[in-house]
Amino acid sequence: PTDEHQTVRKEGESWTVDVHPPKRNGSVSIYAARQMKLEWAKPGLNIPSNDPRIVKVARDVVGSKNTVIEAADAVQNWVYTQMTPNAGIGVLRDATEVLKTKEGVCRDYAVLTAAVLRAAGVPTRLASGLVTWDGTFYYHAWCEVWDGTRWIGVDSTTADQQLAANHVKLADGDVERAFTFTFLDRAKVEVLGTQRD
Repeated sequence: PTDEHQTVRKEGESWTVDVHPPKRNGSVSIYAARQMKLEWAKPGLNIPSNDPRIVKVARDVVGSKNTVIEAADAVQNWVYTQMTPNAGIGVLRDATEVLKTKEGVCRDYAVLTAAVLRAAGVPTRLASGLVTWDGTFYYHAWCEVWDGTRWIGVDSTTADQQLAANHVKLADGDVERAFTFTFLDRAKVEVLGTQRD
């Protein structure tokens, strides 16, 4: 999709995606952002942000932080340091199960991050797509938080707080929408160029 994160253009039989993750706006309060996107601050399928265990983590991790970016950074760091990668988990799990085991794939990191952020009142949706690693594209999942003006990527599988331009988004939304997309069978994906701001 074309949005704040990327611009998609069809050129003949090909698609070109210009990835340009937006810079983060650090001053919008959680309260103000929640009022703008209330539906994304509520519990959802596999994101039980009203579960007492998730609420406790949100209180402990977010504490007195009151801006969206402060909360997102705190939760991202907590998930990144608490979770252990386990590529053997191939099923979509509820955030409470992920919290209990504290291991999983990128999808598990994203579901847990979304649940904790929503429990803290931060409007959060899921995103999925492709990410490059060692020159190869892999399927990946992350979150996006509403910063008061746009959706900002949050990837808890890395310590980097600014989402990198190596994330190509294929879908976003709730679990059903973000994690259901057409697999790119036999698709050729290549980087045409890079530039720094």
